[in-house]
Amino acid sequence: MQGRVMPLPQEKNWHETFWSVTLGTAMGGALLLQACQALHWGQDSWPMTEWLINYSGGFVRRGLPGEILLRAARATHLGIHLLVVAVSLLLFAALAAHFVRTARGRMPLPLLFSGLLLGAPAYAGNAIRKDALLVLGLVLCLKLLHARKNAPLRWLALNAVIIVLLLSHEAFFFLAVPALFLSLGWQAPTEPSRGISWWALAVLAPALLAMAFVMHFHGNAAAARAIDASLLPAWSTADPVHCCSTQPQAAIDSLQWSSRQGVALSAESLHQFSHGIWAPLAWAALIGLVWFLMTAWLRDRTADETTGSAEPRAQLAAILLLQLACIAPLFAVGRDFGRWIFLWAASSLVLYFGGFAPQCRLFRALQRAGAALTPRALYAHLRPRYWYLLVLGLPTCCWTVPFAVHACPAGYYLRILLILAHRMKGPI
Repeated sequence: MQGRVMPLPQEKNWHETFWSVTLGTAMGGALLLQACQALHWGQDSWPMTEWLINYSGGFVRRGLPGEILLRAARATHLGIHLLVVAVSLLLFAALAAHFVRTARGRMPLPLLFSGLLLGAPAYAGNAIRKDALLVLGLVLCLKLLHARKNAPLRWLALNAVIIVLLLSHEAFFFLAVPALFLSLGWQAPTEPSRGISWWALAVLAPALLAMAFVMHFHGNAAAARAIDASLLPAWSTADPVHCCSTQPQAAIDSLQWSSRQGVALSAESLHQFSHGIWAPLAWAALIGLVWFLMTAWLRDRTADETTGSAEPRAQLAAILLLQLACIAPLFAVGRDFGRWIFLWAASSLVLYFGGFAPQCRLFRALQRAGAALTPRALYAHLRPRYWYLLVLGLPTCCWTVPFAVHACPAGYYLRILLILAHRMKGPI
């Protein structure tokens, strides 16, 4: 059996409540501010153009949600920007509700609401994007994986969900499919812990073929122009002042990029400095901070000592190692490093709270590595404080000091103060 963990009973204290309210309020405010701004995002908006990629120029990667939204907008005569914002907010609310429910007693709310986890999309401008959809997709896949009835229909439904999400964004492959493969290999009818599970490969074959299909039809200039042309009415309505460029922009333009261009953009970060700070070092520090804070504030204990499961902190560390290795290719082909860190942290929590613990050699090795990287002595001497979370955040890309300030809760409160000060200076 998989090792189950139960939350330790935690007494509410005013200190945690204060920081939960402070950070939760900032997250909610930043989310609403972003939603209002998104209604007027135009042709050059990366989040909006990512949602609105569609099949007007033929099949292309990431096009399924945009095609559905485009058809829904035409059928209902609602603005497509309004539909995108409404769908994004519903997905974000569902993800937040899932984390609050599953993390109760296991991890403090201030960390969940911080700019390193749920708050990251809100502060950095990525809440109106598909990231919440991808993480919720992993939640649904785990539920299907753990269902006990009607195996053939369960595998069919699992592949259907994976394929829909791959057609939404290929990043889902990296954050979900390897972990699902390990879980399926452990559930195999025979020899579940030996080497490569051909049974798991067979179960996931339709999803793997879908990924190959998506990568083959990655897009081209003609598809990008056709998609952009289909959205000209939306651009002219949302942003009439700056509309409209004759060329596709942002995420629609990126459909015609080669893999080499994506890698070249990511490599530019190796030469970036801000106020004397080397950008790759800042990103590495953020990954380390996310790792440390998530493991330091973990409150689980093993429910059944006879299951042989790893100590909870080592278990979470093993999942973090696995997910970091699986998501690593995204850092090479796209420079949205803050988004990749968020997807790494969020998907790791989903797996941990979902009881992910495949009894295979690879994961047992990761558990040993996780135990070595999370010694009790370290956490006895280094105890984080909630106020740290006020100044930590994940910029979308291109780490700079101003972007780092903008992406944290303190930066949000600072923006609000500046807006109020500006309005107070105006005419009464």
